[in-house]
Amino acid sequence: TWENPGNAYLYIDGDPAGYKSMLGSMGATSAMLVMGLKRDSGDRFHGGIDEVRIFNAVVDPADMRDWMHRRIGPGHPNYADLRAAWSFEDGQGQTATCEVSGADARLGDGTGVDDADPTWIGSGVVPIEITSWSRVKALFHR
Repeated sequence: TWENPGNAYLYIDGDPAGYKSMLGSMGATSAMLVMGLKRDSGDRFHGGIDEVRIFNAVVDPADMRDWMHRRIGPGHPNYADLRAAWSFEDGQGQTATCEVSGADARLGDGTGVDDADPTWIGSGVVPIEITSWSRVKALFHR
C-alpha cells in the first residue's frame, strides 16, 4: 500500500514485510506497469505471483488477510476503489485477464515465446521454493 505521499508498505500473504518512505505523488501516467522485473538491473522475480489487486485507497491489513484467498467482489470494503485485479486463472498463454477494468496484462518479455513466459500452475497451488523474497523485502526495509 502507499499513502500518497508517505510510506509504501509491502505485505506478503497479508502480513507486513517492510516499508519504504516515498516522496512525491503517483499521478496518472501512460507508462507500463511492470511486475516481477527490476528495470534498472534486469533482475527477474523467481517465484509465484497470484491475485494482484490495485486500489485507489489504502486497504486495511485485516481486510487484506480476510480477502487474500477469496475472489474480489462487491462485498469487499474497498471495492469501489478497485482499479485493477488479476487472478491469473487464464491457465495458458501470455495474457492475464483483468477482472474489473479490461486492462489485460501481457506476460513475458514479448509477444513471442521466450524464457520469460509464465509457467501456469493450478489454482491454489503455490511453489514451495521462493528464492527472492529477501530481495523484495530489502527494498522496503530502511
